[in-house]
Amino acid sequence: NMGTEAADTVFLQKADSLQRLAVAMLLASARSTDGISHAVSPIRHLYLYISLLIVLLLLLLWYKHREEQKCVAMQRREEQEKIVRRLFDTISERETENQRLQQKIQENQQMRADHIGRGHAIYEEVRKGGTMKNISIGDERSFVDYFAFAFPSLYQQLLQSYTSLSLRHTTYLILCSMHFTPAQIERILFVQPSTLRNYRLRIKQKRRCSE
Repeated sequence: NMGTEAADTVFLQKADSLQRLAVAMLLASARSTDGISHAVSPIRHLYLYISLLIVLLLLLLWYKHREEQKCVAMQRREEQEKIVRRLFDTISERETENQRLQQKIQENQQMRADHIGRGHAIYEEVRKGGTMKNISIGDERSFVDYFAFAFPSLYQQLLQSYTSLSLRHTTYLILCSMHFTPAQIERILFVQPSTLRNYRLRIKQKRRCSE
């Protein structure tokens, strides 16, 4: 807008100068024809007509200039409005994405809490003499993850000497850390003594590989 006003000011100054020049020519022609025969009056009228035409032309140019400036200003406003709309759309999209992420985080936290809660229930049941006879792989993972969450230092000590332990082998080590005897672990996991011996053998092999 400031640039448009400056351009208008320059244009009006030029138009005013031309208008003053036309008026000066008209006055000069009027003085030069004083005392001369009426036969030369058409020349004076011609100067007048030329002056009027110049003024009309200046007005026409000024009007055209103003319209062009309006078009430029309108285009700038439209571009600015587009930019503002894009910014608002971007902000709205980011807010929607943030809300979606927050909801996802809350859902994951709730799932994690349910997962750990299920592991805690299994841990307490086993500690009180229950078994893991019909437990699913997901529930056994919950049991292991709860133990890692509740006893992080002990969990790290159990696993630090081994590599690539399976879920069942990790469960066996946790039950050992809970001071269950082999016979009790057989009952809890509902396995045969030969299976338990196989667990111990596999775990020892993992220990030798890690060393």
